[in-house]
Amino acid sequence: MGTATTVSDKGFGLTILFSLLTLIGVVGMLAAGFTGDQLLAAGGFALAVIAASFAVSANHIYS
Repeated sequence: MGTATTVSDKGFGLTILFSLLTLIGVVGMLAAGFTGDQLLAAGGFALAVIAASFAVSANHIYS
């Protein structure tokens, strides 16, 4: 008995998009390391964690 699965490009595209947002958050944290701005570091960390969670979720939902 065989099962058929369909793979969507939407999952791959959303994973790439959210991964890029994660990298932007990491760059924000890096910039905060040079300037000492804790609010920028917190915002970069929040963006990185949330975007990474969405990247994993998009991959599981649409793939």
